[in-house]
Amino acid sequence: MKKYIIAISIVIFLAAVYYQNRPMAISRQSATYYTGGSVTSTSFTHSAFNPGYGGTEKSRMVVIPLYAFPNSGVLAIVSSVTYGGVPMQVTTGYTIGNFASMHIWYIINPPTGAQDIVFTTINSTNWSMQYAVLAYESDTDTGLRIGNIDRSEVSSGTSLSTLFNTTASKAWMVGLTSSPIQNQTLTTGTFLVGDANPGKFEVVDSNAEITAGSSTGVAVTVGSATTIRQAVITIIPIRRGIFWFLD
Repeated sequence: MKKYIIAISIVIFLAAVYYQNRPMAISRQSATYYTGGSVTSTSFTHSAFNPGYGGTEKSRMVVIPLYAFPNSGVLAIVSSVTYGGVPMQVTTGYTIGNFASMHIWYIINPPTGAQDIVFTTINSTNWSMQYAVLAYESDTDTGLRIGNIDRSEVSSGTSLSTLFNTTASKAWMVGLTSSPIQNQTLTTGTFLVGDANPGKFEVVDSNAEITAGSSTGVAVTVGSATTIRQAVITIIPIRRGIFWFLD
């Protein structure tokens, strides 16, 4: 009996070492930028979005940075986003002048397959929206969660940086930046998902996993002093599996 207990203890110990030291990874499966025309109701539906997930990955996240603004002076603040009927969560961003909004929304382990994304606003029947839909997934038995969350604003400036040092290994950065004038110039090495008008509203991500301790985020310059706003998050892998409680 004692031999069996020792053998089982050894197996548990080796399994714990394996789960705690196995590699973790995040990959971006798709990144698409959309510029919507005028919306004449209080909601807008992006029909049948398919993130293109594949393989044996188990944990997935869809992230939607968006910018909504009115065409006729009424409120265009996005109050909710659903993905396949499931509410998404908002991380950070700004309500701009009580009439427009720029925020980063996300959902972990969303419904599979092609799904409708529904955006709902407060009291607006003539508004427009620009947004990106980004799909990420982890390797097998690795979970995903939101890590760093930050935002910054300058009311009259020609540059702005929202940067932080990541503490988690294998993190992935997503950011957005907006200003009322065109031609923002990115000054950090990031992947430009899309921009509008051009460059009034830009969505970026790190285009690769970030090494723990490195500085990441969004930095831009513009041609003349104006208001610039930014919001940045990181996606972090977490260990899952039999010994998930050891995280």
